Amino acid sequence: MARSRDLFSFRRNFLLLMLTVALPSAGLSGFGVLAIKNERAAMEKNLEVAYEGQLSRLEQALARRIDQPLARVVPLFESRSPRDAAASLRKEDPLVGPVTVLDAARQPVYAEAVVPDALLERPLPSREGQVSEEDVGGQLYAVARVRHGLVVYRIELPVLTQTIFPALVGDVLPGEAAQIKLEPLEAPAAPSHAGLPGLMADVVATEHQVAGPHPVAERRLAEPLAHYRISAYLSTRDVATRSLRNRIIYAVLLCLFYGALALGVVFTARSLYREARLSRLKTDFVSQVSHELRTPLTSIRMFIETLAEGRARSDDEVRECLSLLMRESERLTEMIDGVLDWSRIEAGRKSYQLERVPMTAVVDRALDALRAHQVGAGNPIAPKVELELGDPALVDVDVEAMTGVVVNLLQNAFKYSPEAPHVVLRTRTRDDRAELEVEDHGIGIARRDRKRIFERFYRADDLLTRRTEGTGLGLAIAKRIVEAHGGRIAVASEPGRGSRFTVSLPRAG
Repeated sequence: MARSRDLFSFRRNFLLLMLTVALPSAGLSGFGVLAIKNERAAMEKNLEVAYEGQLSRLEQALARRIDQPLARVVPLFESRSPRDAAASLRKEDPLVGPVTVLDAARQPVYAEAVVPDALLERPLPSREGQVSEEDVGGQLYAVARVRHGLVVYRIELPVLTQTIFPALVGDVLPGEAAQIKLEPLEAPAAPSHAGLPGLMADVVATEHQVAGPHPVAERRLAEPLAHYRISAYLSTRDVATRSLRNRIIYAVLLCLFYGALALGVVFTARSLYREARLSRLKTDFVSQVSHELRTPLTSIRMFIETLAEGRARSDDEVRECLSLLMRESERLTEMIDGVLDWSRIEAGRKSYQLERVPMTAVVDRALDALRAHQVGAGNPIAPKVELELGDPALVDVDVEAMTGVVVNLLQNAFKYSPEAPHVVLRTRTRDDRAELEVEDHGIGIARRDRKRIFERFYRADDLLTRRTEGTGLGLAIAKRIVEAHGGRIAVASEPGRGSRFTVSLPRAG
């Protein structure tokens, strides 16, 4: 019941932790992802604003360049013949195309090309020296009023877009990384046909437009270049490079946040689980110790009452009662000493008096203590231990503490070998270490319990363990003592086949 309550408490606390952490982290993550998503759009908007002034300067320079040959039209055609004037104008400025001279009635006097009727139908310059540019059917024409009529020439748009404009970009914006283009506006999409073929055509056209490059900034031109725009393009790599640092910062911060969050959740969950389990173990320990203490105290009280009320009528009965009182008091003292030893070890107050002795000396002392303990407990037969002693290697140990370790291992071997206990105690030397093994053929230890039997207060949950007295501190104390001597203790066991505990200590000098 206590275990299920602790598990429920752990799950409740862990769920509360996840809710308090997950909600803010989800909001922060959403904000970070949204910031990463919108960062490029914001960067492109900043680029558009930054390039707006540069494109405006280019537009003004382009207008001056288109007007440049018109400043020479009036004096040139008033001082020379139409043929010579046209040849000179075209030779000196590649922007000038075929030239046509019209009289006052708009009849050709000199014609290098046919002037479109649509141009002549428009309002043209009415006074001498007045000039204008006109866009007719995608072709740009310049018209100037001279003394005897009109001079019309076509502006060479391919020369303007491919030669003159790139030169203007180099003069107005030297060293500019963006690609600046003068290009016609996109024509409006033609209406698609009805039905599925028309729908598929619209989808293909839209995908083509989306997949194409997009300018970071553009400026539509005024008349006469109303069908053109100046566009600034940055390569995908340039745009990505400009936003790469912020994206990296966002990504690194998010990774660090989630890494720290994951570690925090893991460690907190482990701490909560350990605290819940430790609380349960402490509760079980108090219950076990109370039960173990109650048994000898009850016996002591019973024998004292027997003596006090005179129910022991002979000297033999009195001596038997006194012997039992001594045995129960020693058992009680042993249990209290174990708890106090663990308390001193946990508090770091346990001190050890090291002596250089052979490992066999520890074995002999442990066997003597085990026999005395068994005889004092009223067992008529002393325990039998098969010895396999190897090289008597020297070790630096606290003899009393290490003797307690070996006695604890031997006692466990007898306690958990209920039928015909057969215990083997062997010593050997491996390289620079001295090893001591205690092997029994008892009930063994299950795999799930093998790693936890050295934990404080832990006892394997089986029928024989529950029937065997103990506090769950013996192996935990043994492990701490061995580790304090620079050694290690390990167990190998199979259920039903017994266990083998190995204590490994560094050899002396």
